[in-house]
Amino acid sequence: MKDCKLYHEILPDLVFDPQSVSDEAKTHVAACQECRANLESLRATLSLMDTWEAPAITPYFDVRMAARLREERAAAPASWFELLRARLQFLPTMQMRPLLAGALATLIMVGGGAFAGLTPPPVAPSAAVTDLRMMDRNAKVLDQMDQLLQSDNDSGATTDSTLNP
Repeated sequence: MKDCKLYHEILPDLVFDPQSVSDEAKTHVAACQECRANLESLRATLSLMDTWEAPAITPYFDVRMAARLREERAAAPASWFELLRARLQFLPTMQMRPLLAGALATLIMVGGGAFAGLTPPPVAPSAAVTDLRMMDRNAKVLDQMDQLLQSDNDSGATTDSTLNP
């Protein structure tokens, strides 16, 4: 039975060109009932195909085909969304698997990269910017100190005047 698989490939050659097949294959097919039944089935199928006649094409086929082609050329082209939807709708799922796997891998890489903190580190400000910020803070502190001293001087003057008549 294991040898039958090898000889099943030779059966069409036995039908179409028996001289090209080895004698070993011929003796196996003659001895094996399963292979002989497959050969007879193939010959019966081919004899039926020989008796089959293709139906005649209607006389207006060419005219209708040309009219249909003109209609398709004159029609407005479909939008990219409609083309994409039709392609995804009628495409077999086996052809979609690599596309979906690639999209999922990209989504995981982008999402995982954002979650894992793989974004570039923040840029440290230059020395000039740092110095300007420090001077601004110092100026604010000095302004606050001046205001405190001014308020102390104002309140101190009123207390001194009340103590010395």
